[in-house]
Amino acid sequence: MNTDTHCNDTAATLDADITCVACDGNLRGAKLHDVCPHCGQPIGASIALETIRQTDLTVATDVSCVHCGYNLRTMPINSRCPECGHEVIDSLRSSELRYAPLNGLKGLRAAAIMLAVGHVAPIVVLGGLCVGAPVLGVGGSALALLLLGCGLMGISAPLATRHAEPSPWPPSAIIALLLIDGFLFVCGILAFSSLTISLSFLICGAAGILSLRTISGLGRRARNETVLRAAKVSTALLALWMLLAAILIGLLAVHALWTPAPLNAMTSLIGYQAPCCQVLLVLLGLLTYVATLTTSLACVSMLTQTIRAHNSATKPIE
Repeated sequence: MNTDTHCNDTAATLDADITCVACDGNLRGAKLHDVCPHCGQPIGASIALETIRQTDLTVATDVSCVHCGYNLRTMPINSRCPECGHEVIDSLRSSELRYAPLNGLKGLRAAAIMLAVGHVAPIVVLGGLCVGAPVLGVGGSALALLLLGCGLMGISAPLATRHAEPSPWPPSAIIALLLIDGFLFVCGILAFSSLTISLSFLICGAAGILSLRTISGLGRRARNETVLRAAKVSTALLALWMLLAAILIGLLAVHALWTPAPLNAMTSLIGYQAPCCQVLLVLLGLLTYVATLTTSLACVSMLTQTIRAHNSATKPIE
């Protein structure tokens, strides 16, 4: 590779304005065999990319623009997207979160915070029912739906990186868990004659399934083992809790259909016939709730660290 235009042979330093592939910092004056002073990326990778920029290579496969989705096939690598004007080379970068734009990372963090707060709302629902304040319960349900809905929309938004990492969850697993969640919703109405309680089941289940799936994908893109491990544990606990709840509440719903009885008699059925299962259901539910909330907070922490690293990498050296 000819580097005469990029470095001077005597001092082995860059004498041209070359952009770092990781942080977009200017590498002029940096040592040829050193690393980027802003982010630590090897200088050689940036020189190789700069060489590609100056060639007539074209995109040979179907690659969507990370900013607008335009198909960049046959576009020169050193050109710009005809739809949005961003450089084609940006769409050929890695899918890691550290390559994402700062505004996108901040949006993800805000969405993750909404998810974390939204997971607290079902507790408000159940608390309102326990103290005899159904208005508080309904208000908590509405707040949970709003926060979780906005959070899921925001955290699922595409980022300006190349193709995202494939989800570790197969579609069949997601469909199965959502079907079980719907079954819990219907059985909750039949067993407890309460839309609020059933709605809390639906909110907790759907929010847990969708948010854990998305957080797991973000953890893979950030190469963060802590978030990945927390998401796996939370997912396993959520699946176990949903299966156990589906069995027990399903039996309670069947009993309510065939033997009409007052609400207190129906709700005490499991307590009299299977107290161990009832205790296990409650304990597993609390453990799942804590694990899911912890995973959401770990995601917020991960995104905060990524944003700080992004800011420090792009901060000019004084």
